Amino acid sequence: APPAAAPAGGAAQPKIDPKQPVAFVNKRPITLGEAISLLARNQIPPGSEERAYDSVLDSLVNTHLLRQFLDEQAKITVSADELRRLEDEARASAERQNTSLEIYLANTATLIEDFREQMASEQKWRVYVTQRATDKELKDYVERNKDLLSGSRVRARHILLKLAPDASPEAKEAARQKLLGIRQEIVDKKISFADAANKYSEDDGNIEQPSGGDLGKFPRRGIFIEPFSKAAFALKKDELSDVVETEYGLHLINVTDRDEGQAIDIEKARAAILNQYAGDLQAEIVEQMRKTAEIELKPMPKDLFQTTPAQPAAAAPGTTKPATAPAP
Repeated sequence: APPAAAPAGGAAQPKIDPKQPVAFVNKRPITLGEAISLLARNQIPPGSEERAYDSVLDSLVNTHLLRQFLDEQAKITVSADELRRLEDEARASAERQNTSLEIYLANTATLIEDFREQMASEQKWRVYVTQRATDKELKDYVERNKDLLSGSRVRARHILLKLAPDASPEAKEAARQKLLGIRQEIVDKKISFADAANKYSEDDGNIEQPSGGDLGKFPRRGIFIEPFSKAAFALKKDELSDVVETEYGLHLINVTDRDEGQAIDIEKARAAILNQYAGDLQAEIVEQMRKTAEIELKPMPKDLFQTTPAQPAAAAPGTTKPATAPAP
């Protein structure tokens, strides 16, 4: 548990400076208080503390990159009156839950200035998405993402030749030529795709329990990594892919069935479409910002975690995630 929890046995809690920098994004600090606030919202199994801390820092880097984009490139501003209104709503929301904003902030080890910055960022993001999400923009987005938004699913088989992350160009080319040779055998009907998968594929699951490389049915996102899923959904039923490269190695993909999903009514599904659009937009912005960002991460402070587990905190009063996207 993070230091928001009481130490076991009444032991003295280490002194922690919430304003201590734990990372810098383009020379601007991410504070320990911000990291503790996120850590305090989750149960963290023993032994996974450092992994949780690293994950929180990565998330905060994305948050700060997005904030910098909104401030410096999009130049979105929020008035002081609007921020006061949002804070008043947060306080009223807390009172309806028989608590107070101060108690919520204390329970999640959140500084009031960090909470206000979060509110401002959320509001700036809502403003930015509203500006971007014109009717034409959403229509074009739907056209580009029909498989995702309609709930389409495909069933596919694959053959994997593994490659180490640091594989040499020569090793990659050798694997590619081998896979192209397997592909030609399948095209020439010298072997079926399923038999080729059982014979050649280095997929651990298929080795343990041969299934002809069958992966079952899966949606456009959420099951397999993007390069693989994108290639699979680009195929028609019974079509065979070219060589597809992912972080795991090289693949051949064969789609054996397709469910095309439901027709998309933009007006009826506007809220869901807007939410998905905003999430993709946010990911795109952060990816672009990371390409040129100067990011410095510091090691996890010693004695950050205590032995007494903390309960996950409730959602921040008045700061539920906006319908348009995950909050910055």
